[in-house]
Amino acid sequence: MTMDRAQRRALQRAEKKGQQPTEEKAACALYSGQSTWWLSIFLALPLVAVPLFFVYLLPGTLIPGSYGQILVNEYLKYVAALVCLGCLLLVAGGYFFWVNRWPRFPRLVLWPVALYLIGVGLSLTQARDIEYGLLTGLQVYLVPLLFALILGSLRWSTGGLRLFYAIVAVAALLFSIVGLAQAFNLSKFAQILPHAGAGSLLYTKNLAGEYLAVVIPLLAGGLFAARHPLWRGVLCVVIVTLLVHLGLTESRGGWVGLLAALVVTSYCLWLAFRHHRSEGASTINARHFIPAVVVAVVLFAVLGAQFVSYGEGAPKSLKSFQSWVTQTASGRIEMWSDCGQLLADKGWMGVGPGHYKLENIAYLDETYTRVNRGNMPTIVKWKEKSGGFIYPLRPHNDYLQNWAEIGLVGFLGTLWLFGSVVLVATRAMATAIERGDRERLLLIAGAFCGFMAWAASMFFEFPFRMPASMLAGWAALGLTLALSWSPRSLEWKRLPAVGNGAAGLVCAVLVVSCFYFAHVQFWGDLYGNQALAAWNNGNPKQGYQWQQRANEYIPWQPSVSVTYARMHLAFGKTLDAFNGAEAVLDRHPYLLPALWIKGVAADSLGRREDSMDAFRNILALYPFLNYNENYRRAAEGLPPLQKPVKKKKKRKKKQG
Repeated sequence: MTMDRAQRRALQRAEKKGQQPTEEKAACALYSGQSTWWLSIFLALPLVAVPLFFVYLLPGTLIPGSYGQILVNEYLKYVAALVCLGCLLLVAGGYFFWVNRWPRFPRLVLWPVALYLIGVGLSLTQARDIEYGLLTGLQVYLVPLLFALILGSLRWSTGGLRLFYAIVAVAALLFSIVGLAQAFNLSKFAQILPHAGAGSLLYTKNLAGEYLAVVIPLLAGGLFAARHPLWRGVLCVVIVTLLVHLGLTESRGGWVGLLAALVVTSYCLWLAFRHHRSEGASTINARHFIPAVVVAVVLFAVLGAQFVSYGEGAPKSLKSFQSWVTQTASGRIEMWSDCGQLLADKGWMGVGPGHYKLENIAYLDETYTRVNRGNMPTIVKWKEKSGGFIYPLRPHNDYLQNWAEIGLVGFLGTLWLFGSVVLVATRAMATAIERGDRERLLLIAGAFCGFMAWAASMFFEFPFRMPASMLAGWAALGLTLALSWSPRSLEWKRLPAVGNGAAGLVCAVLVVSCFYFAHVQFWGDLYGNQALAAWNNGNPKQGYQWQQRANEYIPWQPSVSVTYARMHLAFGKTLDAFNGAEAVLDRHPYLLPALWIKGVAADSLGRREDSMDAFRNILALYPFLNYNENYRRAAEGLPPLQKPVKKKKKRKKKQG
């Protein structure tokens, strides 16, 4: 009996000793890199919701007395992105905090990410409009990066990858079906969408093409790596559909990005094959990419000069691409040159996230003189009667815009991070070749090609900040890292109680910020669109009330705040119009409609100095305007010129 009791106690002690490690291992299996089905769904959710999201508003829904509308725009896409990423941070961050397991990235990725975040933080100190800076910093620079890091920290199982790829493929297929229906007039619903014409649910063809250029290589990697014939057949049908849609978009940024990505991926594969046979994957470093960069720069310069020299005699197949650079319909060269002036003055610290379009007006001299006076006057255009103002909001080069907004530190962090991804992916492909792991090699190559398509199109367009292409690009980056890590490269570790609490608090703040900005952005955009609809339908009083609500939600949005100030003028509330214009100019000091409203309202109130000062600023910032003679007289305190009234000629009555 004594021996039996002693044995039972020994067995109980052994079970207690083994129970805790077993529970820890179970927790780690869920949370130290092993992808789960629910985490795969939450990671794929932004790639579904953002491309497909739109608002179909029936009359009287959400807002009493509202008009029926279909809304598809950039702001609502950001709302979908913030909601989905907020849910992801809530679920993933909450689980990380509960289990107290956090990923520890290698220095090759951790240091550039830290440099990037420092640059974003420093640039916020230079922002004129701190609310708008925080919003843009959150939805463009911070949360998408965290999305990529969460995706890249997992050790994906075959089932998790299949689920993720299946969800992305279904979303992309639905997106392209709508685009094809628009292009071939196949659906009444597709035709009533705003901005119809193969743009699908991204409201322009260029944005649709840039999104497809990232998704196609990603899914192609899954196609070539698949073993099941049914899975291959489904992915093949999806990819062919996406390619047809990409061709119909005529998106030069998408096609150039995709072709450049294929070239870079081929070079990295060649480098991986070469080193796996001779020196090994670990010997691949940054110096092996220097010759490729030099050759790319030389080819770009030589072919670019040859390309420009074609002139009007260029083949028809090249004229579309040639107009991208040489013709005044683009204006990219002038905008890049003007952005260089902005960088020379404020490139060290940056002007703040999202503040390029607030600060670039003072530097757009070449765009004004060369482009506006050429064949494309709509690049910078002002209609005094309607208040419409068109000017370049972006330089059509995300690298220049990132440098201008988050400064040199953040820009170098971005380049370092992208370079690290290239190096990690090339080494991983060489390792996969050494081990004969064909499936992993093809998956890495597909994800890496999608990432490079995103990075290459950033030279000519702005996929870094457009919601659908932004999330697709960051997803390709994260998936490239996730597939490239070796088991020892990335570790999941337990933090001290203070560190775990701090990490959980940061996640909580980010989740609340995502939901708050999504809320105000959604209702502000909704009220703004309803106000415009009411005004156009002959109900200005209701439109004025709804515009007031929109301005309460998103006062940092110039299209909302300027419209509200102009409505004050229309209702004869000149003092409110003057105060509203002053509030806009505090955030956007160079905005032409706000300066004009201030000048007109101040003149009506008898504030001659304020009125003259506003029109002097207009003359200094916009020397090309057709209205400048009247503005010059207003700046000098003189009455405007009166247009001569044409006398109608009296027709002589025919006698007969």
